[in-house]
Amino acid sequence: MTRRWLGVVLGALVWVSCARAPQAIREGSSLPTSGVWTVNRALAVLQSGIDSEDPSLRTAAFVAWISSGDPSAAAIVARAANDPSPIVQRALARQFPQRFSAPLQSRVSSDPIALAWLAFSGETVASSDSSTPDLLIRSLQGDKRSERQLLERIADGWVPADSGFFELMSQMKLEGLGQAFLDGVERSEAEVQVSMALVAFSLGMGGAENVLTKLLDDAEDPADHFWAIEAMVRSRVRHSMGWLRQGRKSSDHALALYFRLALASFGEEGPGVVLEAIKTGDRDTRAWAIECLAWMFEDRPLPREMIAILQGSARDETGVVRLRAAQLISDKFGLQYVPLIRRPVGGEPDSVSLFVAGRWLAKNSGVDP
Repeated sequence: MTRRWLGVVLGALVWVSCARAPQAIREGSSLPTSGVWTVNRALAVLQSGIDSEDPSLRTAAFVAWISSGDPSAAAIVARAANDPSPIVQRALARQFPQRFSAPLQSRVSSDPIALAWLAFSGETVASSDSSTPDLLIRSLQGDKRSERQLLERIADGWVPADSGFFELMSQMKLEGLGQAFLDGVERSEAEVQVSMALVAFSLGMGGAENVLTKLLDDAEDPADHFWAIEAMVRSRVRHSMGWLRQGRKSSDHALALYFRLALASFGEEGPGVVLEAIKTGDRDTRAWAIECLAWMFEDRPLPREMIAILQGSARDETGVVRLRAAQLISDKFGLQYVPLIRRPVGGEPDSVSLFVAGRWLAKNSGVDP
């Protein structure tokens, strides 16, 4: 099975509760609490992130720093564009296509999916190879011959086992694409069949739901069901509602709960199921519940009493839970309500610290020395 094709999970474990009173912090070392951030400390945390050997942390740091709009970000553009990790390159191409179009294309051995994301965003990308990603790049720029070849390649099942490829394809508008993915399911390797069916379903192909359901029921990896649910929610695939409703009848309690949380994100379940999952679910379910809560209240205020619950989640032992909670707290209540957990001096920042540093820098750039 390909990796989950809608998003990269960032985060590492952070130790020691932040409930105790703030203590003196050595500049550029341990992480400050929300009330004692400075520009220099935020920059030190972000610098520590881009120095990490973990590509997910580097991605979070580069994105947070560049998104802040701080003038200091100009100095890291070349380093970011030349990062060897496809995870970093793809994130830059997706979020800052104009800024990174030339740097990514001029580097040695650019990731082809990153270049495809540039083309998807309307950037001009040179491509002459015959690989499937290169056909995709030219198809995104309106090359009719490449479009035909790409559809034929997909229908024959000749697709890369790459999560980024399927994520991009699920967002592409090309006549015949959904049918090509559906036709290619049986001809493709087993590791990509669920992803093939999922793209066909997300593009609204008739018959794709039954194919997807059968593949998931027969899958050896039980995790396939869970990431397929996540994909439907994150892509806001409205025609998946029937599939989600059927899924909540599953005899597998954990799976049924995941389906119910997905339905809650579309307003078809009340907040009670979400709050219960945040408090009592396993770590993946806790993170998923917070994400679904954010979708539920995307266009309306979150009740103030939720602050304490989410602050508890922001101190969770699991990085992705902390990150989801911190993002929601920041968006709905303000960055100052995000609790940070202190780390030992010299320890790497986690994804929450990088997120907060970037947000804080965006709000306070030029205010504090």
